[in-house]
Amino acid sequence: MEPDEEFIKTVVILAREEEKRENHHQDRNSYKYYSNTKQLFKKYTLDDPSRAVSWLLFLMVKGTFTFIKDKAVKLLDRLLIKQREDYIGYLSDTIINTAKVETIKLLDSTLSNTFRQHLFNIIESFAMYLAPRGLWDELEQSLEDIVKGGVEGLPLLDNTRALIQVLSKGNPSKVNTLMTHYCEHGGEIAISTFPRIIPTIIDCLNLNNDANIRLFASNALVMAAQVAKDSFSPWVIDVLTALETMVSSPHALSEINETVTKNAISKGSSRL
Repeated sequence: MEPDEEFIKTVVILAREEEKRENHHQDRNSYKYYSNTKQLFKKYTLDDPSRAVSWLLFLMVKGTFTFIKDKAVKLLDRLLIKQREDYIGYLSDTIINTAKVETIKLLDSTLSNTFRQHLFNIIESFAMYLAPRGLWDELEQSLEDIVKGGVEGLPLLDNTRALIQVLSKGNPSKVNTLMTHYCEHGGEIAISTFPRIIPTIIDCLNLNNDANIRLFASNALVMAAQVAKDSFSPWVIDVLTALETMVSSPHALSEINETVTKNAISKGSSRL
């Protein structure tokens, strides 16, 4: 859907004013103008999420100037991060399907490093929300097909390989968020992915990780065990071993670790 002139003007102003800020050329009046424009953009995103996302996608793909494309992809990335994945739930099926198609199509383009990173973040945000609900089952296979049939040296293959690396990094907090979504919405689809996901979450219980990450991991594993029941049995010993190592650490009841330790003891002993 092509955006109206006011929305395009809003994106242009945000792009130019941000450039001024980066170059330290923004005076008080300019800052006020920028602030008002940000509020207008926020109103667009809250009043009609589907329309706002549709317009940003249009500018990302068909923007007249590079700086408009760059600003649109940055705005959409920030929007999905700030509003979190649930924002995608407010989008119409048509817009979601458009986003799935158009973001992958963009991989077949020569992209700046900045544009590519924002694009990958957008794809990841959609995948985090859609995949556990069985609404983007084809993503993994489509990326694998691109790699198998790709031509060395062309943007499509290079960008797809880089995207796969991003999606498979296994960032602990994102993995745990994904697991929560899978357990809430995935059913059998979720259980079928456990061989790939559960070992990564067990690794999150490592004492070298932040206490919050270990807390999220232990909660996610308990949730997974409750959902999968007998199907979780291949990982029970590994989980219990990791939990025992964590709670028997000399620093298990320190101020930083006390919450995660008590949580692991209460949930692990009663639900695994």
